[in-house]
Amino acid sequence: MGIKRLSGVLLSALMVVSLILYASSVAHAQEIENVFTVSPGEFTVRDAPPMGSSYTISQVLVLWNRDDVPRTVLITVEVPPENMVTPGYEPIPNGGWVLPSSPSFMIGENSYALIQLSLNIPRWENLTGQRWEVWIPVERQPIPGEIGVLKPTVRMKIETTEWLPPEKENELGPPPPPPPPRTTTFLTISEENFTLQAGESKYLTATLTSDGDPVEREDITWRATAGTVVPSSGETDSVGQVSIVYTAPGYEIYPIVSVSYDGSEQYEPSSGISYGTITEPSPEPEPSNGSPAGLIIGIAIVIGCAVIGAAILLARR
Repeated sequence: MGIKRLSGVLLSALMVVSLILYASSVAHAQEIENVFTVSPGEFTVRDAPPMGSSYTISQVLVLWNRDDVPRTVLITVEVPPENMVTPGYEPIPNGGWVLPSSPSFMIGENSYALIQLSLNIPRWENLTGQRWEVWIPVERQPIPGEIGVLKPTVRMKIETTEWLPPEKENELGPPPPPPPPRTTTFLTISEENFTLQAGESKYLTATLTSDGDPVEREDITWRATAGTVVPSSGETDSVGQVSIVYTAPGYEIYPIVSVSYDGSEQYEPSSGISYGTITEPSPEPEPSNGSPAGLIIGIAIVIGCAVIGAAILLARR
């Protein structure tokens, strides 16, 4: 009877230790994933002309290295499997039509980098009216002694124009008269710099003007390299303004909140940036051994030893 009781207690102890170690490993994996991020994770390029020459798109990739050491990053382009693309899209026929500004570079410690992308789609009639998807893996190289590679992948969707752009002036007859020149716009954010504690929120307001006058009823888009903006887009009011609520992430970081205007037939596009500083919440007492994962493992070992010891004493009675 004592042996059966001892076996049951030992099995319970092992189950408790296993659960604690599993929770620790999950928390540690999530912590590692937050060290290196890429945004946006998915975006769409609309009305991409098959023009047979390279041109830079407006969307940029923001890469964050929140590690305390510089990191080497590799950027590649992949044609995704047909059964894994977004419904309504097909794999891009040639990944070489998407060109990152650099295939590799170094990001400094606790810093970020902006990566531009170019398209060079051949000027072929059968490439008009297409909807493709291409993947852009961003791989952070490990340092000596480090196991595993972080490799987030950006999904880029491309929708081409319904027609080919004119190749020569006489291809489609006399060229149409040039459109009237567009007016320059300026887009600013209410605070160029702000500071919040982790998890806090604040209002940010963007103002769109042209020649000093407000521009109303135009769509504005918000983005943040960390944290959230709600809503992510909106229309300017009678004074040219759009307000959102920015909520800081739950950790210390230096986010960038950006706002962009795509322009119209009358106005040129513009953009604005606000730089944030997210501080840790009020400090709480921390264990002397430092790492949360190390503390959890230590607690698991202590609990396991205590339960096993109690089981042995019980068996001797």
